[in-house]
Amino acid sequence: MEHEISDDLAKKILEISMAVLHHRDEMEILVIIGKAATELFPIKKLVIYRTDPHTGAWMVRHLVGYDEDQARQIKEVTYTAESWKDTLKISDKIGALTYFAPGEYVLIEDFDSSFYDGVPRNLPPRKDPDEWHPMDFTDTILFDKDGKQQGCIEIMETTNHRKPSRNVIAQLEILASVASIAIELSHMWVSQESTLDASAKRARVFSGLLNLATRIVVAMDRSEMLVAARDFLSSHLKFMNCQVALRDEREGVFRFVNGDSSEDAGTILAKTVHIDCDPAYRFTEDLFWTPTMQFTEHRLSQMPIRPIDSRMIMTIQESSRATGKEGDSRYDLFVIPLRDHSNHVVAVIYAMDRPDDGMFEKDLLEMMSVYGSIVSLAFRNNDLIEEIVSSNQDIEMLNRLLFHDISSYNTGIGVLIDLATRKDVQDEERNLALDKAKKQIMLSNDLISRIKQLVFVKEKGTEKMLTIDLVPILHGLAKDFKESSTEKTVSIDIDAPDNRCLIRGNDLLHDLFQNLLNNSIKYDPREHVKIDISIMRHEEEGRNWCVISIADHGVGVPDDKKLAIFGKFAPRVSGGKGIGLGLSIVKSITEQFGGRIWVEDREKGNPRAGAIFNVMLPVVD
Repeated sequence: MEHEISDDLAKKILEISMAVLHHRDEMEILVIIGKAATELFPIKKLVIYRTDPHTGAWMVRHLVGYDEDQARQIKEVTYTAESWKDTLKISDKIGALTYFAPGEYVLIEDFDSSFYDGVPRNLPPRKDPDEWHPMDFTDTILFDKDGKQQGCIEIMETTNHRKPSRNVIAQLEILASVASIAIELSHMWVSQESTLDASAKRARVFSGLLNLATRIVVAMDRSEMLVAARDFLSSHLKFMNCQVALRDEREGVFRFVNGDSSEDAGTILAKTVHIDCDPAYRFTEDLFWTPTMQFTEHRLSQMPIRPIDSRMIMTIQESSRATGKEGDSRYDLFVIPLRDHSNHVVAVIYAMDRPDDGMFEKDLLEMMSVYGSIVSLAFRNNDLIEEIVSSNQDIEMLNRLLFHDISSYNTGIGVLIDLATRKDVQDEERNLALDKAKKQIMLSNDLISRIKQLVFVKEKGTEKMLTIDLVPILHGLAKDFKESSTEKTVSIDIDAPDNRCLIRGNDLLHDLFQNLLNNSIKYDPREHVKIDISIMRHEEEGRNWCVISIADHGVGVPDDKKLAIFGKFAPRVSGGKGIGLGLSIVKSITEQFGGRIWVEDREKGNPRAGAIFNVMLPVVD
């Protein structure tokens, strides 16, 4: 997935970075953000709100495009947290961070009249859906590191009298994400002034932090994001052992990332990561700290601790116990977990082995806390940008399906029917043409059905969620396939030791497993198809999960396609025909229910012996 920002936007981001570095003042940063937004995008009037951290009230902090008298009145406007929520109720969400309030639903008496000075009470309807109505406004929300709303950038009027395009909204949301980080960093910087000296070294560190956050926000490849975060710790904070790891969904471990992907950097168990992030080691929300003296012998044997570091740590511990003096903190381990929007740890940053260079322990801990907060915030904002890109791709995909693929089917059907109705065509040729036309109609209907299902999953996937027992659903599907299969005999065995598996879901669960079982039957070349389903409980990251494994004896999935098959228009693993949406829909349903899916070999290292599709869903206890 690729995502690029314009050169002009990149320059504005640099200006914001320099403002944080040189001014450290929120108002200065807001002025630059307002100027950037109106210069980059067709915006005539703009308002920037900030929330009061104590009362939650929304206050106007900066305006662009208003005369002095009106601006003075608007700056006196304050909305309570509840009245702001009421404002959003009349709005439509048009981006990951952006809401649009149609002017037809805005009543001047319901909102502060200072915004609408000179606007007539009775306005004609808009001429077309994309025209900007004088009462329209959009709000692009700013979030702090904890995911709480800290303000917004509000468009009150556009220069071209049109609604902002999807591209403008996407670019504005990138600017808003960087603005959120800049505001957060300016506050953190101010709060740290009592403990951090004003040396050029500290200034470079904080400037580097914002530059790092900007790189992470606009990056799409998570490995590149983590390598950038690791390199910062080495170059700016002088850690000699920095490691970053990404969760491998297929293996259930965290896989360390090298700059050079050609070499395996090793793995660490998810259980170990969970222990490293135990509340006993929590320093702040985004930082866990294990002092040298608290390492166990078992932990010293695992990554990212190197054998040479392990020996040094044991020596320090023995010396400290013998002398009764506090041990050297050089090998303290810092752990920064990075979470997705479901609060699952999907990546982790480790740092240790930092020779003393005059930075006191308190200074280092506070600096690492700031680092953890900024990287976590940038990581989460990156997810929002991915959602923007994914939404655009979904629209493009549906356009392709509706206007290209279905059109192609219909054209083919028309040609075949035209051929069949010609008087000079022999009966054999006519029947063959009609058979082909019927198959084309079936493929077209199947495509339309899958489009409907895909749209339903995207828009309604979490509606009407109930506590559902999966075991009866799977038994019912096994019976249906056994009785309805005509070309093959189907045998499906189900092993469920607990005899039930309760999860939160809806009717889409049936579609999910029906699709997987149908694939297992379709891609098995044998006349007698045997499928084994196992349902096991699993504990991970302090939560209970249900893992449903569907093992078949089909053509299998080669290693280079084990991830690709879950994408849209995925390649067929056996050269079979299809539109490549089935497993994409399965993955979407699984993620809607807070789970994940992966595929592995039925016989490890031998893809041709069949595949095991694993679906892991959170359990209702």
